[in-house]
Amino acid sequence: VKGLVGWETAAHGDEFRTGLAEGGRQIILVTAGVGNSVGVKLVQVVKVSGNRNTVRTMAISIDTDVSAVTLGEASLKEAGTALLADVGQYLNGANTSSEILGEEDVAISKIESTI
Repeated sequence: VKGLVGWETAAHGDEFRTGLAEGGRQIILVTAGVGNSVGVKLVQVVKVSGNRNTVRTMAISIDTDVSAVTLGEASLKEAGTALLADVGQYLNGANTSSEILGEEDVAISKIESTI
């Protein structure tokens, strides 16, 4: 399958990202409205925020700032172009904030009881 692919997995953040990685994703884009500092060891996680306050208070954990769109300072197309440029850098070897900070976890869903 080529292109943008949707995937259904567990809802909890860590489990969700782990499920995407296990499904063969090469890169995961997540929104970080009020902040989210967790990545996955198996795949790059790019954190995107449109919340200017989050970008200011968690700048070290945000990979792409698109808050200019929510404030009317940039168009959606401009932000999309910037995001794609950032993704290209990560796909070509640049480290995401999670990788730099070592904020990488794996969480596996447990459905049945453990004895």
